[in-house]
Amino acid sequence: MSNVWDSIDTSTYRDAHIGVFYGGQGAEREISLLTGEAFCKALVGKGYRVTGYDLPVDLEQFLAEPADVVLLGLHGDGEEGTIQGLLEVLGVPYTGSGVLSSALSMDKARAKAVMRARQVPVAQGCVVPKNLLKDQVAFSQWVSSFGWSKSGYVVKPTDSGSSYGVYVLSAGDDPAEALEGSLTALREGLATEIMVEQRLTGPEYSVGFFQGAPLGAIRITPASTFYDYEAKYKSTTTQYEYVSDELATRIIEVAQGGWDALGCRGIGRIDVMADGDDFYVLEANTIPGMTATSLVPKLAQKHGVVFEDFVELMVASATTDRLLKGQ
Repeated sequence: MSNVWDSIDTSTYRDAHIGVFYGGQGAEREISLLTGEAFCKALVGKGYRVTGYDLPVDLEQFLAEPADVVLLGLHGDGEEGTIQGLLEVLGVPYTGSGVLSSALSMDKARAKAVMRARQVPVAQGCVVPKNLLKDQVAFSQWVSSFGWSKSGYVVKPTDSGSSYGVYVLSAGDDPAEALEGSLTALREGLATEIMVEQRLTGPEYSVGFFQGAPLGAIRITPASTFYDYEAKYKSTTTQYEYVSDELATRIIEVAQGGWDALGCRGIGRIDVMADGDDFYVLEANTIPGMTATSLVPKLAQKHGVVFEDFVELMVASATTDRLLKGQ
């Protein structure tokens, strides 16, 4: 792992104007604001010239005088390739994955199709026809036709993060709340499609990546039924345990397959869930959270890299699809 840190030249943008993007209009705005605040504080503490941009309000200000490089702290809204595309057009280097992999990773259904084609293990599931979301009886009959739903299933948006709008149902549960929540997400523009998928037994793990190298795996044990928004960002009882030895090797191998299949780069995270003796990729996070409880900073710290240094390394790794093609 030390070779990854050593390969980054932190002097690349030492005298540059650093822009930090955060905010957005989606369900994860609150967490994005915390990430942006943490980024700005870390860079200012290291003597960088920094401007924070709360999008979309501050976008006009940025376009009038773009920063030299952008550290992305958007979650959900702006994580799906749109901002990456804008920065590509402007020729401004940015952190994290490129346009295509950002868009693909944010769409859980299509990301799973790509991973499945690359023999990466993923849970069984499919997109729900929108007409079934308005008919509980028809929906229940449709879901029950899948053998993998017999012991329960998960209903969730295809393009939202932080477990927003996720409902975990056991066998025989009434799906009314999940259907109403899904319709609300669609009406409010916080989701474009809803999917159902196989309910995996757990436990859940997360693998952090930097510059293509795995930082390690963490086991997540929430006090609640599953690792929801509350457990991720507000709970003081969620437990995090670093995984080692053969178990970590197996989890990281599965996560690496997902990372490579989706073409991710820079900073990111792959979430993995166990089911018996097998492991499945749940999803990719191309702009992971950077709050006090966030997982990637925990993994970097495990390697002796404190948060402020890690943020500096992230900035130094910024690039664009166009720059990479020209190498």
